[in-house]
Amino acid sequence: MVADLVTATGVWAAIGFGLDRWLGTWPFLFTIGAVVGHATGIYMLFQRSQRMTERVRARMTGRRGA
Repeated sequence: MVADLVTATGVWAAIGFGLDRWLGTWPFLFTIGAVVGHATGIYMLFQRSQRMTERVRARMTGRRGA
C-alpha cells in the first residue's frame, strides 16, 4: 500500500517536472504534480483499505464473494 502512495506521488511529480522543463515554469508544475500525486495516492490507499475491510467482514459473516 505504501508503494501505491510513493508511486503515485513520483509519477505525478515527474510529469510536473517534465512539463516545467518544457515550459520553463520551474517549480510551479512540479509542485502541483507532487500535490496531485500525493492526493491520488491517499485516495488509492483509502479505496484499497475499503476493499480489504469489505473482504474481512464478508469472511466473518460467512458470506462468499468479494
